[in-house]
This record gives sequence, C-alpha cells and structure tokens, in this order.
Amino acid sequence: MSDRTGEDVDPEDAIALAEDYLESHRQELSADRERALKDKIEKWEGRKDELEESDPLYQVANERIEEHEAKLEQHQAGTEELKRDLLKMVSNGFFATGDWMDVRLFRALNLMLFDKYSDTLVVQRHVLNENAEFENDDLYKISRAVRELASDKLTEL
Repeated sequence: MSDRTGEDVDPEDAIALAEDYLESHRQELSADRERALKDKIEKWEGRKDELEESDPLYQVANERIEEHEAKLEQHQAGTEELKRDLLKMVSNGFFATGDWMDVRLFRALNLMLFDKYSDTLVVQRHVLNENAEFENDDLYKISRAVRELASDKLTEL
C-alpha cells in the first residue's frame, strides 16, 4: 500500500467516480435479469444446435446469442473498471476530513466493500458521515483503515 497523503488524490475526482459507480450500480443487472439473459442465450444456443449452418435462422440465432452476451459483458466490464479506479484512489489518498467526507463516496464504498447501502461508513467503531470530525490520532487511524480496506478489496479483484 502506498504511503502517499490525501493531498495527492483529489477528493472531487473520487466523488465523481463514486457517482459514476453508483449510477452504474443502479443500472446493474439484477440476479434475476442476469439469469434471464443467460436463459435467453441458452435458448438461442439450443435453437442454433438444431439448425444447419446454411439455414438463415442459424445466423439469426448467432446474432441473438452475441447480442445477449455483449449486453452482459459490457455492463459487467464498465462497473468493474469504475470500481477498480475508485478503490485505487481511496487506497492511495483517502483522508477522513474535508471533501473526502461525502455521502456519495460512503455509499459507493459500502457497496464495494460490504455489499450494502448506507450513507455512513463504519470503520474501527467510528461512524463516518458528512459531519464527522476526528482528532489527530483517530483521523490517522481511520484514514489508514479505510485505505487498507480499499487496498485489500482491490487485491481481490
């Protein structure tokens, strides 16, 4: 993990990424929708298997399969990239004060780290919200703990 300070990473950039991630997550396919797309792919693969390659329907089946696979892959890739970029920023520069104390960032981090929705982030028995203020020792410990959580999650990706 880097020992850089929060001054090296602009919290406004991190918040913009958090907003993009949250929007992407809102649009993310639910488990039911993902299963439905996979079912459609399987259905079209079954249909394709029943056809000769020379049959015009064979090409239609191929196109439908590719279409559904592209939808699935495109969305998953975009969300993961945003997640990776935001986790890098947080692991390199989070500072538990000032502009970093933003509800949009807490929401995104909660989704990434704990797979839950919340406007606050709880770290080492401290509740981080937009109005939280910490003394120097706690400020340092909390900032380092959030960076470490982000760094650990980044290595899991």
